[in-house]
Amino acid sequence: MVPIPLIPELVDKLLGTQFFTKLDVRWGYNNIHIQEGDEWQAAFKTPLGLFEPMAMTFGLCNALATFQTFMDTQFVDLIATGHIVIYLDDILIFATTLDKLAFYMHKVLKCLQELDLFLHPAKCSFNQTLVEYLGLIISEGELHMDLCSMDIESTCEFKKEGSKKNTMSKAVSQDPRTCNGIEWRDSNNGDKGPAKVTSSSSR
Repeated sequence: MVPIPLIPELVDKLLGTQFFTKLDVRWGYNNIHIQEGDEWQAAFKTPLGLFEPMAMTFGLCNALATFQTFMDTQFVDLIATGHIVIYLDDILIFATTLDKLAFYMHKVLKCLQELDLFLHPAKCSFNQTLVEYLGLIISEGELHMDLCSMDIESTCEFKKEGSKKNTMSKAVSQDPRTCNGIEWRDSNNGDKGPAKVTSSSSR
């Protein structure tokens, strides 16, 4: 079984390239059929009884590695050319000229057709000099993070809420009026003398 490739290693292969085509395989893991007789291993309970899927579903143990192995095995010759990298269902074709890019793109599309694999058109881009791939913006000689794909607002809100909770927790833990279930209250007569000690369980 082929391990999931490291993104830095894939990016290193793009050095010196100028043109890119990105393809996104539709339905991902559902393209892998479970071997006959092994369906029971992926069974799950429903109100009508056990359901045994005939295709691999997301969340199964080694599902990622199984799908990566399938893609690497089917495209092994094209990957060996050094003009294609595949990360799960994301295929990136790259070349120094548009003619080479078109040549390898047709080979990839032909292989996809023979395997009855379909693409998601909205997630594909062709003959680009700048492309988004695996959360990175890639162009000739340049590489940076895709900030548009990052939910910066939610991240900042999470940090703000986390900071607020930590401050409140710290304030409570440092409050001298509460400790181990005992609440310290001032006397009701308004005197500034010693405070009374009252157990929270007695109220």
